[in-house]
Parts: sequence; C-alpha cells; structure tokens
Amino acid sequence: MRPGDVPWLGRIGVTVTAILCAAGTTLNFARSREPSGFAASPTQLLVSALVVVALAGLAVFLGRRTHRARPEMRDADGWAPPAPLLGLASLVLTSAFVTAWYAGRNTIPPWVLAGLVVAGYVVAVALVAHWSRRLRWTRMHQLALAGGALLTYAWHGFVTRPFLPTSPAVRLTSHVVFAAGAVVVLAVAAVRLRADLRDHLARPAARHSGASTDQISMSCRSPR
Repeated sequence: MRPGDVPWLGRIGVTVTAILCAAGTTLNFARSREPSGFAASPTQLLVSALVVVALAGLAVFLGRRTHRARPEMRDADGWAPPAPLLGLASLVLTSAFVTAWYAGRNTIPPWVLAGLVVAGYVVAVALVAHWSRRLRWTRMHQLALAGGALLTYAWHGFVTRPFLPTSPAVRLTSHVVFAAGAVVVLAVAAVRLRADLRDHLARPAARHSGASTDQISMSCRSPR
C-alpha cells in the first residue's frame, strides 16, 4: 500500500476523534440554541443524525471504491484543473458559501436557502467526481480541495462570535494560533505528499532501468 492509502488513525484514534466531534457538536448545539430560542423536535434531531451517519458511510464506501478502481478505467485525455488553481477555487467558493450563509439566513426564506445549499453541494460533488476520473488527478488535488476549505475555517474564526465570554486579546491569540496551525499542517502535508509522489514515480523508472541493464549484460555475455 502507498502511504496515502494507509489509515492515519487506529481504532483508539477514531474513537477519540468521534468523541471529540460529538462533544463539539453538542456544545455548538447548546450554545447556538440559547440566543435563537429554536428547539428542534426529537424526530428532526433523529433524522438529522441518521442523515449524517448515512453520508459518512457513503463517503467511506466511495473512498474504498475509488482506491480499488483500476488505472485503465480512468480517462487519460480528460482535463483536470491544476492543483493550485483547484485549491484557490476551493478557498474562494467555500468563503463565498460561508459568507452567503451568514448574510442570507436572516433575509432568504429557510427552504430557499436550504435548496441553494443542497444545489451547491450537488454541483461540487459532480465536478469533483468528474475531474477525479482523470489520470492527471493526483493526491495534490485532494489536498488542495481540503486545504481551501480549511483556510476558510481559519479566516472565519476571526469574525465568529465566541461561545464563551473572553477578552479580545485571548480571542485574537487563539484565532492566530489556530490559523497558523492550519497553514503549518497544509505546508507539511504538501511537502510530504510531493516527496511521496516523486518516490512513487521514481520506482517504476528504477525498475525499468534495472531491467534494461540486466538485459544488456546478459546479451553481452559470451557463450560458453
């Protein structure tokens, strides 16, 4: 298996991550519920939870299916955007989405806004599914997509209302630390991924070179 195919976390890591995500979701729900006064019904909460689980399962299924896909099934002639352009587009579009969401949720009817959000998701998934079938699509494209969204979360933290009362200095320091951490994570991932891609491309060339050398040496031997 290539390094990119190896899971980052084991069972303990996945469990800890799931617990932290559940705790963050619960805190977010509790704190955002207080100022609005809106309370979803148990049925709405249950359906929402089932949708989240179903989408997570679908993502895992499609991810495994993609790893099992044969290279000859991919389109060698199709166009895919360069990874830097894709990362910039991801940053711009996710930033526009977040801005439109917070600016329009008080002016646009809820069902209209929900429809626009779903439509945006469908278009994004369709484009990525289309481009990812190209042989030009690499793991750098995956990193670019995730990196653009991560940077949107980083800048959005500076304009988000804090959950807990705190001083402006502590608030600014926490935002700067988390934003810098996001940039460092992306930089390290990009460097390691480029090294992995270079090694992956060098191995077939080395094997081919070795085979050619062996054939030449065999052909140059004198018969006994």
